Amino acid sequence: MADAYPSRESFVLRDIEHVGGIFEEIEPQVYSVLAPEPLGRDLGANITFDPEALADHPAAQLLAFGNPALDALFERAQAHNRVARTYVRGLNAHPHNVEVLAERGLMLATGTTLRAVSHRPLHHLSALFWFQALFASDEKVQQTYEIGIDLHYRRPARHLSKLIREQLDSDLFGDAPAVAFPEAAVVTLTEAYAQARDEATLGVTVSAHERLNELQRVLTLEITRINRYFDDSRSELDERAARTGAAEDQARFSAQRAAFDREQAGQLADLRHKMSLSVQMRLINLLLIWQPKIHIEARLSMGKFTSDEITLTYDLQQRRLDAPACPSCGRPTLALRVSGQGRLKCGDCAL
Repeated sequence: MADAYPSRESFVLRDIEHVGGIFEEIEPQVYSVLAPEPLGRDLGANITFDPEALADHPAAQLLAFGNPALDALFERAQAHNRVARTYVRGLNAHPHNVEVLAERGLMLATGTTLRAVSHRPLHHLSALFWFQALFASDEKVQQTYEIGIDLHYRRPARHLSKLIREQLDSDLFGDAPAVAFPEAAVVTLTEAYAQARDEATLGVTVSAHERLNELQRVLTLEITRINRYFDDSRSELDERAARTGAAEDQARFSAQRAAFDREQAGQLADLRHKMSLSVQMRLINLLLIWQPKIHIEARLSMGKFTSDEITLTYDLQQRRLDAPACPSCGRPTLALRVSGQGRLKCGDCAL
């Protein structure tokens, strides 16, 4: 049934059913509703999703975006199951010739060879954080930021948002793992959250600056318009005052000038208040994702020098090697070099 409705309409009707309420379609996109509190109180007896239907059903509440009842419904829905988990399944955890896959993923100097000492699949944990920012000025605008963090490497996992959007309803994800592989070492969720929050804050800051610039542009235009209007009004009043010499008229003109000044100051103060910007950001959802990856313990050789073991991680879902951290500087890199002492370095550190 729900698939026949637009998303907003489907969401509301499903929520009514979820809380034990009932609804009856009076005509397309117009419903009679009976629901328990607080939903029943917020929605009322009749709702509609079509603005044109209000002419025939003036008592119906229009559930358009920005409607307080619809906002309250969204808020309650978000308050449930804010944290979820899923497992990536259906991947071949024992691919053929892992050593070749690992070597192809690295950018090695000529003459460098790779030898896999051992390999095994491990479950890697990543987290996808959803932050919501509310920008409030002359209007309220909400914006969502999706930040993925790999908890093994403690680095951004920017592919997670696209993966979830495209594959969450497919057989790739499940509530339990297909095979209970050991879990790779991870940082705490608190550390991952701090990193995700910093990433989201950067995006919010950029958006805030863009909105501030637009508000400042509009504010400048409106201040100019208001000042011009009151300057013209005072000039007209001065011309009228110059044509009369009566003392009582001059007193009346003076009172009008003072009234213009007060009105101008009040309008400018209201305008500046309306054009000010406040920003609030909060975490609204968290998805934990376990994904099997292949851990490869390997050594690199260059001439007579052989490096210590390094752990390489092959991403089975993306079919690529995760960039390991450089043993010298800690930055992720695929360009590993074997130094004269047999130490591994990234391309920059080897210079």
